[in-house]
Amino acid sequence: MSKIRFTNAREALESLLDRHEANPASTRLFVYPDVEGFVHAHSVELFEKQLKTAADYGAISLRFGQGRRRKIIEAAKLTDPDALYDFLSRTPATRQSAEAISQLTRSLGSIQLPSQLRDELLEKWQRAKQWGRYGAENWEELICPIQLAHGIVERFQHLNMHPDLDFRTFSRRICGNSKALEGNLAAVIAIARQIDPTCCADESHAPVDHLSSLGLEKIPQPILISGPVRQLRDAGWSFLGVPPHQIGTIEYVTRPRALLTIENYVSFVRYCEECNSSQADIILYTGGFPSRATQALFKQLFILVPPDQLYHWGDIDFDGLRIFHFLDQLAGGQLRSHQMEIDGPVKRAADGLRGAPFELPESSDVYAAYCALKDGAIPVEQEQLDPVAIPVSPR
Repeated sequence: MSKIRFTNAREALESLLDRHEANPASTRLFVYPDVEGFVHAHSVELFEKQLKTAADYGAISLRFGQGRRRKIIEAAKLTDPDALYDFLSRTPATRQSAEAISQLTRSLGSIQLPSQLRDELLEKWQRAKQWGRYGAENWEELICPIQLAHGIVERFQHLNMHPDLDFRTFSRRICGNSKALEGNLAAVIAIARQIDPTCCADESHAPVDHLSSLGLEKIPQPILISGPVRQLRDAGWSFLGVPPHQIGTIEYVTRPRALLTIENYVSFVRYCEECNSSQADIILYTGGFPSRATQALFKQLFILVPPDQLYHWGDIDFDGLRIFHFLDQLAGGQLRSHQMEIDGPVKRAADGLRGAPFELPESSDVYAAYCALKDGAIPVEQEQLDPVAIPVSPR
């Protein structure tokens, strides 16, 4: 191991405590003077004077050279951490972490600090480490994430009792900070799982997807739809955007021939303009993982078309396949993929085999693409592909 060298005595002594806190069991912690780094003799004298003072205090022991170098300090070893804390007027991480936990608990009031989170915070903070981006010195930044996590769990456990909300309104109502949810998504989901392991349990879902399934979205997106909709036929538009709470106002001129859901916006617009000019088919934009309103509309729509005329077009990557699988489950396993095959010689990434973040049944229409990705095939974004009309059977 390379020797840790310093020209500043205070930094050298702080380093000894930093490493002691990271590994309290270590009994051989040394620092060394950076002989070549001193700019003049006075700097060396000041450095050695400060180390000798710490040694006289009983915090460290010094090792000197031999012969002509017998008065030159070659190394300093930590001998009494408590004495060095006192010498530097530094609060030990163990005490600082206990105080931070106590202050955090008091600040939460009636809201309980999850016991697992408390243990994890102590384990990290006692070693002067961070839990995520939260340290003992900024414990107050965890107040909002914990409050929000409890709000998420309450929403999960009583989902039908709560209306859909945007992130900022929910965040403001829960903790008084409208931007706290967006700025702490990963922490909020992690803490929610600790409060209730069944909440947001599927780790293959992104945090925004979990919240979307609970009726929480960054900005409530309009439902974008194309097809035999009265408003479209009257106006001659290629697609229509409807506020989520007004999807019940949509009227269908004729029974749709097929239903195609599309993951990404550019592909949705291009397909509507290039492949659905007759508006015979319903084209529904999911915006990535479908919101709760989109899921509800999807379940209303797929019963209007024949079982073999349900399609989804999305990215050929694990996220895209996960979205396909979710919609397929909503449709009772009848969903067919569109332009989601990996054709021809498979181009493989340099890293080779990959671990899949979720299990996909062999009966899925995208199982071949799933296996190819696991084998190292390079993912394909659907925007790379020109839209092709779905192969619809005649009525």
